[in-house]
Amino acid sequence: MKDFRTFFNVILMIILQLPLYGLAQLIDLDAGHWIVLETSDESHPSWSSDSRKLLFHSAVNGNTDVFIYDLDADTTFQLTHGLGKAKHPVWHPDNIHIVFDLERQGKFKLCKLDLQSGNITPLFHRDIQGQEACFSASGQQVFFTGYNEVHERWQIYSYDFKYDNLNPLNGPRTYGHTPILSPDGKSLLFEELQPGSNAKMMVETNWYGQVKKRQDASTIEDPSWHPEGLKILYVSYEKDQDGELYSQWIDQTHLTQHTFDPYEISHPMVSPDAQFLALAVKKGKDFDLVIIPLNDF
Repeated sequence: MKDFRTFFNVILMIILQLPLYGLAQLIDLDAGHWIVLETSDESHPSWSSDSRKLLFHSAVNGNTDVFIYDLDADTTFQLTHGLGKAKHPVWHPDNIHIVFDLERQGKFKLCKLDLQSGNITPLFHRDIQGQEACFSASGQQVFFTGYNEVHERWQIYSYDFKYDNLNPLNGPRTYGHTPILSPDGKSLLFEELQPGSNAKMMVETNWYGQVKKRQDASTIEDPSWHPEGLKILYVSYEKDQDGELYSQWIDQTHLTQHTFDPYEISHPMVSPDAQFLALAVKKGKDFDLVIIPLNDF
């Protein structure tokens, strides 16, 4: 009888929370396709433009390397080998290069890898530390988290390859992290922190840094754009210390919760064709990537 009451109370709690969370659709993480590499943490998935390949980085024994997963062949291939900490891989718009940041001795450099030759070169020749890159559709501009040596803090930068222009997009009085460009290239989202404060904001600007809106992000991590550009996904810790997956329209309406499970999750990313969701899930002691087919999301 006690077990039945416990089960009933859990079900009742979920039912009562549905209106509060705006829960329209639950995603079953256990039913997804798990990409498991032994004794390592996989994270930061990035989809190819055809939605058939997935970049990610994997951390093991103090090293981090970049891998690629092929959905059609169901195979995983390692792209970097012990260079240092190679993280945050993304696809270059030309689809024959990938870009990642490489950390060596506490210094960060944006690098470009040729998928045909395997050659690795600097993304551009400017004396600035950089990480977390994202590109305009044409590839002419890259947006990234760069280190301002004068003010000794990380900020959001843009670099134009055609005109060799390097510009900070947020003020030197704030920290900026994790820029993500909207599918239409008109809006940039990033996390903003005030020095000496725990307050964190999610800031939307146009591509040259003019602020459109701010949203409190004290319990939000890992935002990403839905490919239609009308809403964003993120992990929220407001109701669950392990985090749950939410989405909302860019105007901050239509808040919807999509997971309700005991797993820690991070870095959700919907494929460009909107058919798959990839995210990192910690089911045991390590994070693994999970790919989930989507119908209506």
